Amino acid sequence: MRRGFTLIEVLVALALLALLVGFGLRSLVSGVQANNGLSASLSAEQKARRILQVFTQDLRSAAFGALSPTPYPTGRHSISFLLVDAAGGNVVLPHDSGRNASFRRADEFKYVPRNRVLAVRTGEEGLLVNATGEALLFVATQAGFVGGGRAKVTHSGCANAIDYTPNTLLFKVIRLGYRYDPKNATLYRNWGRGEAPVAYGIRRFDLDYVYVSSADNRIRTNLGSYDYDRPTGAPPTEVQLDGRTYRLKRLTLTLAVDAVSRNAKKTRTLSATVDLLRGTPQTIRTVYVCGGKP
Repeated sequence: MRRGFTLIEVLVALALLALLVGFGLRSLVSGVQANNGLSASLSAEQKARRILQVFTQDLRSAAFGALSPTPYPTGRHSISFLLVDAAGGNVVLPHDSGRNASFRRADEFKYVPRNRVLAVRTGEEGLLVNATGEALLFVATQAGFVGGGRAKVTHSGCANAIDYTPNTLLFKVIRLGYRYDPKNATLYRNWGRGEAPVAYGIRRFDLDYVYVSSADNRIRTNLGSYDYDRPTGAPPTEVQLDGRTYRLKRLTLTLAVDAVSRNAKKTRTLSATVDLLRGTPQTIRTVYVCGGKP
């Protein structure tokens, strides 16, 4: 004779079933959360690597490794540099008077265009670089040929500001800058004609300037009296310290980014070091801005 389950047995079975279902759901939720966390972590790392790649590619293209005070002052959380917009430099001619002082005071100069093509046209930006490492960044207010295979550039409102030396060259350049805003965790990029956001969820964007001693390769970071946290220009390219000459050789960027995947949030921190390469025999030590400070 078969008998049914008692009420107690049914209740015990239901309780055991509820426990098993609870454990199963808890395991399932934990697995989903772990998967979401892994997805967010991978997303954050990929995002950081993409930003580092774009930044380092831009910086490796910097003309002469020169850092600029514009469009942003260069320091811990912002940086500007110059990109050469055309290959090779154009030979600049001495002032008609033949006197160096008159070249410094003039607001124009003549040069020999490469391949008979104007290096800088009206409204474009140019860079004068002399053999001592002085450079002038300017906007051409007037540019054109003057005959005899020569061309002339005028930048009204400011003087040449640098000495003429043999092998003074003219380049067409583009200013490029990055600025980090910690208030809205956003990284901005500026080509000299206005900025645009390039990345959100940036929790850290720190730049360190690495100096190397020419005597014994000793390494120091963020040297000199320059205020890297509240910059007003660009860091020095050379610093004298303890009887040694330290030269700015490379930059280190530390970047931390957030990423969210299915309500899971992760932050990843990565670092990259970029050498400041020189594209010509000139080494730029000071960049003067037409109408502004170096």
